[in-house]
Amino acid sequence: MRESSPAQAARKHLEEARNVLQKGLQSLEEEWKDAPEDERRKVLAEGLAALQQRMAVEENLANRQVMALLEEECEKWRATHKAVSVVSRQSLLAADNATDITPEIVAAMNARVLEFPAQPFVQVKKREDSKGSKEDQKSQDGSKR
Repeated sequence: MRESSPAQAARKHLEEARNVLQKGLQSLEEEWKDAPEDERRKVLAEGLAALQQRMAVEENLANRQVMALLEEECEKWRATHKAVSVVSRQSLLAADNATDITPEIVAAMNARVLEFPAQPFVQVKKREDSKGSKEDQKSQDGSKR
């Protein structure tokens, strides 16, 4: 499965997503480089956590798409060949190489094209947004009293 075209496309998609997210982190670091150290660390930690979470979502989605395609092609093969089951080679203790259908499944997967969602969009928290919201909050707090 790893050598199939859809799996390779998933790896490429994930690499592009990783690059987008890394650029977002770099932009966040640049935006907050002159902020007070405690505030800067907090914002960068929150940003890094959000970007890591997004990357985990991207990986999960891509892997699920490839696995769904693999399962679909295995089910087609099983139905066409009237087999009882299709078992992963890694799950077998021993088997005759003649029973290995991996090349057929990979060829069927290679004939398919997966569509991945658009790359993630990173919106960097601007330093002035943070200042403005604190100033707005102070003025609102003052007016309520």
